[in-house]
Amino acid sequence: MQALDPTDGARCPACRRFIGPLDTCPYCDSPANKAFSLRFLRYAALVLAVAGMVLLFFMARSSRIPEIELGAVTPALNSATVRVEGNVAAEPRTGQADDTYISFSISDGSGRLTVAAYDPCAHILVERDLLPHKGDRVEVTGTVSIRSPGANRIVIETPKQLKVVKQATDA
Repeated sequence: MQALDPTDGARCPACRRFIGPLDTCPYCDSPANKAFSLRFLRYAALVLAVAGMVLLFFMARSSRIPEIELGAVTPALNSATVRVEGNVAAEPRTGQADDTYISFSISDGSGRLTVAAYDPCAHILVERDLLPHKGDRVEVTGTVSIRSPGANRIVIETPKQLKVVKQATDA
């Protein structure tokens, strides 16, 4: 009885040189008949990888950014994208005369957070009159930025990340 060589399927049938997974021998150009399972595995791996990427894409598109309470913002959430909802505690203020920076505070009873927007988002918010007013209820989606203890803020990149849910009633 002859012992099985584990590299037998990886050798050229004509010249017996090692060719690995190639279908044609690079030395003698002879076709190498590979086992069906090896050829099937190559294509199956490719199909599974593409299907996995497509599934991952659709899962990412359909997932919702988590909503958290303002009091739950901790250093562990630094650079995380979150969604918060709260009442505007003070009128928005701009950093410079040309609207390159806007900030305002929001509160939900569990904590307080500063919302910041930089140019060009800040300029668009002012230009389109999308800024909230004191007492408005807003939903903000953005990136948490914690520079020092107690200096928590959320940075918005586009005007779509700021929604006025309910306007304050003027009394």
